[in-house]
Amino acid sequence: MLAGMIVAGCAECRHEVYGVAPVAQAPTRPPARPERAAANAAMVQPRAAVPALKPRNAAKFALLPDVEAVGRARSFNGGQTDPDACAEQCLASKGCDAFSFEKSTRLCYLVTNVTEMTANASFISGRPK
Repeated sequence: MLAGMIVAGCAECRHEVYGVAPVAQAPTRPPARPERAAANAAMVQPRAAVPALKPRNAAKFALLPDVEAVGRARSFNGGQTDPDACAEQCLASKGCDAFSFEKSTRLCYLVTNVTEMTANASFISGRPK
């Protein structure tokens, strides 16, 4: 450098000396707001375990969590304790092609002539293997 020459820093790149590459800085995140963190934590809930079918029913049905069986005919078959009881009802009913067990109400629906299997978190369904 020349004597008596003053090197000024660049306001844009914040360098003291020209010709030196800028140092990369990690972007900073604003701190999380407590109310948002609490709301996010409330939305993330652990999934309940899918109840298993008894061996007799497990051999005959594929259990489909968060799926509702829809068909041409659907009959209500009273309140059942779990999907296994609903599978028993389907086995005992002639023409039953699938069952849908509504988790919150514990209602069992027997479905004939299944037309589609629809994603629905309120149901657990079973179809013959």
